[in-house]
Amino acid sequence: MPTVPFLPDRPHGNITPMVDPIFKAMAMADLYTEYSQSFSERAKATTEAIATGAMDPVGKNTTDFKSPAGVQNKSLLDSFSDLIDRKEPKSKEIPADKLSTYPSQDDAKEALKSGFGYGSGKENFYEAKNANVIGSVDNSGEWKPKGPRGYYSDEVSAFINDSKFTKNLDLDKVENWGLKEKLGTTFTQAGLAANRVPVAMLGFDPNRIAMDLVSDGGKVTLGGSFNPKADGIYANIDKLDPSTVLHESIHRGFEIVRQRSEEGKKLLKELPAEETVTRWVMHSMAGDPEANSSGAVNDKQRKHAVELFSQKTLYAQGLKDKLSRVMEIAAELHKEQRPGGPR
Repeated sequence: MPTVPFLPDRPHGNITPMVDPIFKAMAMADLYTEYSQSFSERAKATTEAIATGAMDPVGKNTTDFKSPAGVQNKSLLDSFSDLIDRKEPKSKEIPADKLSTYPSQDDAKEALKSGFGYGSGKENFYEAKNANVIGSVDNSGEWKPKGPRGYYSDEVSAFINDSKFTKNLDLDKVENWGLKEKLGTTFTQAGLAANRVPVAMLGFDPNRIAMDLVSDGGKVTLGGSFNPKADGIYANIDKLDPSTVLHESIHRGFEIVRQRSEEGKKLLKELPAEETVTRWVMHSMAGDPEANSSGAVNDKQRKHAVELFSQKTLYAQGLKDKLSRVMEIAAELHKEQRPGGPR
């Protein structure tokens, strides 16, 4: 009986000069499991064929033999070539279901137990280990977390770029435990929701958010703001509505679409005021958390957005179609900057 050559799933060792370049290419490639399985089946079929005399070592069939299901009757060299020439499957965007409710604290805690955010670079924010906290130097000369009273919205949303007003704090330090408790699962809840809203997914980045963890979000006149020139977000915590971070991330996402896509820029010009569009997105795609907010301005803006986009008119349908295309563009842009998809 002829000697059966050793054909490992991941080729290595002494091989002929003719096949060596192919082996090296395979070793360098990031082969998927299905490739390895296919190769293993082909290798097994080839060794059996050579052992029984159905195929000679250079791959010429001497008799007809049946390969395993789905495995072509080809020479060993052809099998290697086919494997290497295969094109890597392209990733596909699969639309996520719209949220019926905004993610809760319990949702966030369960997601973290399952490894939500792993490999995203946002892990410390999701786990409330770090946050960019707003503060200032007190009379003793020591920097301490503090609410930004006396500043305009454009100013506080630019604090992220000024170390005098914002510091990335280690919330696991004893002196910051109160801040950690107040921040809680805010970022994780926003991250979970952002994964269902393409434009929010594009704009959500805790590194660009300056958090006010001192002011009572329910008692201040400003819950959050985005400054496109500074590429910065200001947000505080409202016990009734924890979604400010997501709301402002949507604004940031729209700005990124505007800056990176001519088509997106044109479509956004054809839509109503951005605040109105953002309110509609929060209502229709993010579980409508702003229905729980308090304040006449919030109620008025939300009501206007819902009434405008909910009309049974061609105009309203046209607005939704344009917004849908903006979402597609946002998903495409996010895919470019993170090919592996959302985390």
